[in-house]
Amino acid sequence: MDIVITIDNNYIEYCATMLVSLIEKNPDTNIRCFVIHEEIKERLLYKFNKTFENCSSITFIFELVEPSILQAAPISHHISIATYFRLLIPDILPLYVEKVLFLDSDILIQSSLQELWDTDIKEHYLAATIAAGMDDYPQEIGLDKNSLYFNAGVMLLNLKKIRNFKLFSKSLHLIQNESHRIKWWDQDILNILFLDSWLPIKLKWNVQPFIFNKELKNSDNQNLIERYDKFGYEEAIKFPIVIHFAGGNKPWLIGYNGFSEKVYKHYQSKTAWKPNFIKKIYGQMIWMITIVKAKI
Repeated sequence: MDIVITIDNNYIEYCATMLVSLIEKNPDTNIRCFVIHEEIKERLLYKFNKTFENCSSITFIFELVEPSILQAAPISHHISIATYFRLLIPDILPLYVEKVLFLDSDILIQSSLQELWDTDIKEHYLAATIAAGMDDYPQEIGLDKNSLYFNAGVMLLNLKKIRNFKLFSKSLHLIQNESHRIKWWDQDILNILFLDSWLPIKLKWNVQPFIFNKELKNSDNQNLIERYDKFGYEEAIKFPIVIHFAGGNKPWLIGYNGFSEKVYKHYQSKTAWKPNFIKKIYGQMIWMITIVKAKI
């Protein structure tokens, strides 16, 4: 199984936690993991490698993003190079990799991913789940109100098809000419460019916080209920395979009041990073600074 992750100095620890859960829940799977990254601090990279030094089922291939690749991309205080990493996957990974599973850093794996990996996407650019709770959002970026909008935290990518599409050059064109449409950066870009060309899959493959929202369960919007039932809403709640801590409420921050905190701590304890209060405060500060900058 080929997977790809994107990391920087702020998220490498959380990515390690995700990978520990992936390995533990897929013990019989040989995993080749492509790591797209900017310059990582030596002490952080040491901890990352230390976490997996005795694991024989996963092989890492590190792919450093050279700044020159992104020289045409607009960069600012709240739009970093890391923002574009997912858009670069088809160009950075070797040509012999024709299909790859992208996994975000803020997720946990709760069961085998083999069924997802075996999904037929020959006729699609990618497979993903709908972005739970963003059902009215497509209109905000100029799409039809009935369009499906996917969450980019878990994506099975058809690299062969995407390479022919020239994703990165088209993304840059969109950013430079229609930036007013884009709010959730690369996720919006992918949804705009791959409109009606991606395969919606069951919600169990990307269980986001909104799934547990009482407003959804008690909604009198029949169309909304039918949409979530179609994508296995009940199954996702009872048997989530991928838990996604989407949004600002992260399990490593102070005051986290979401789901699966104990499960997260279980996997975190198996990394070279150990939970501590000071680190949580630091993580909280980094997150708050990011939010403030994004509003400037």
